[in-house]
Amino acid sequence: MKSILHIRALLSLSLIFALLILPSCASTNLSDADLSDIDNRMFGSEKMDVFQATLGVLNRTGFVIRESNSEVGTIHADFFNDRSNRGEDRFFGYRSGISRAVRAEISLFSVNDGYTRVRLNLVEIFPPSPAQYGSIRPYDSERRMRDARYYENLLEEIEKQLNS
Repeated sequence: MKSILHIRALLSLSLIFALLILPSCASTNLSDADLSDIDNRMFGSEKMDVFQATLGVLNRTGFVIRESNSEVGTIHADFFNDRSNRGEDRFFGYRSGISRAVRAEISLFSVNDGYTRVRLNLVEIFPPSPAQYGSIRPYDSERRMRDARYYENLLEEIEKQLNS
């Protein structure tokens, strides 16, 4: 009889945990499939205007432009994680205890009637794992950033820049 009560109590606690805790964890961390809804945005401006606005936003938020091509409509930039408190003012408070950098890969596409679609990919760069220490060529590992707010914030800043 006691074992049945213990099982019911555990099931009740598990259900409460699932209902209260898990939804809050999933609010900003999304899967790659979910990111396809927020990693791009349409702007009612010409491609060159959006390109210039995007460069301005990246520079202002602490990114270093590695490569940009206005004709093709691509921008590659890196945000180097210096792990200090002053990094909170740059790139919307991004701080990670283990990543080296965040790479932004941006593609711009002209659409009919003067609209431009921007596709944003953010990738976190991590140092080599301890298992690689001592190897001749250790390599960094990469992971697509899944926190939706960084995508949303960058795209919103581009929109603000265009409207100012």
